[in-house]
Formats: sequence, C-alpha cells, structure tokens
Amino acid sequence: MRVLHIAYQQLRRYGKTRVSWGQKLTHGLIKNSHQVQVFSDRDVAAFEA
Repeated sequence: MRVLHIAYQQLRRYGKTRVSWGQKLTHGLIKNSHQVQVFSDRDVAAFEA
C-alpha cells in the first residue's frame, strides 16, 4: 500500500529528535512493507513564510 504521511517532522531542528510519534509511525509502516512518502506540513509553511 502507498501512504502519504503528513506530519510535523521537525526538519529545522538540529540533531536527532528524542520523541516523535510521526517517525515511529513512518518506520512501522516501512517495516510492514508499505511505501511511505513523508510530507512535513509545518516545515513547508515555515519555509514559505
């Protein structure tokens, strides 16, 4: 199954994020053989502003 995962991925932060349910969900879907495309809505809005 192909999945478009839209969540706040915190691309602007430096280093590894400690707790991110979005990343956990993405990795879980990938482990279960799904094709996942990640889209960070808040980061795109911040980059466009």
